[in-house]
Amino acid sequence: MVLHRERKDKSQRMKFQAFGDILSDLIHRLGIEQEVLENQAIVMWPDIAGPKIAQQTEAQRIKDGILFVKVKNDAWRNELLFYKKDLINHLNDKFAKNIVVDIMWV
Repeated sequence: MVLHRERKDKSQRMKFQAFGDILSDLIHRLGIEQEVLENQAIVMWPDIAGPKIAQQTEAQRIKDGILFVKVKNDAWRNELLFYKKDLINHLNDKFAKNIVVDIMWV
């Protein structure tokens, strides 16, 4: 029987960080936190808008706090005007940060 010897070298003493923590730190050091949040908001648009609205729209980009959303037709564009404030609030609540201040239906 071979006994396991305890090694006390640098690699064993090194603290390990979760990958998410490392990625967060890197994003912070690169100064791209806002861009990452904006891209996440675009990707999450279908979840935020819900399936009915998501079928008729496509989030395209965020510039200067304005979310540009492509809408399939004018009838939906007019309908969405009534939901704009709720969608902005829902999106910002999801991220606990004011990412979007307005939505432009295109």
